[in-house]
Amino acid sequence: MRMKSFAFGTLELVGDITDVFVKDDWIIMNINTTTPAGWTLRAAMTRSDVWTMAKLMCRWSVIRSLVFGSGKAKDAAGAPDY
Repeated sequence: MRMKSFAFGTLELVGDITDVFVKDDWIIMNINTTTPAGWTLRAAMTRSDVWTMAKLMCRWSVIRSLVFGSGKAKDAAGAPDY
C-alpha cells in the first residue's frame, strides 16, 4: 500500500497492512512501512467509512483492475500524483 501525508511533505510511505481489529466503534489497521523502513502506523475507520470504501471498490474501473490487472508494475516515476 502506498500512502502520502501532507504532514510529511513530498515523502511517500510504502507499507503492508499487518493487522486489522475492532476497538470500541473503530476498525483499526496496523501498517508496517517498508519505505521508510521501521515505522508502524495505525489507521482508524468508522463503520460508515468501511461501507463507503466497499461502495467505491465496486466501481467498474477498480473491479477490472483487480480481475485483469493493470499491466506491468510501474516505477515511482509513473506513480499517480495524490
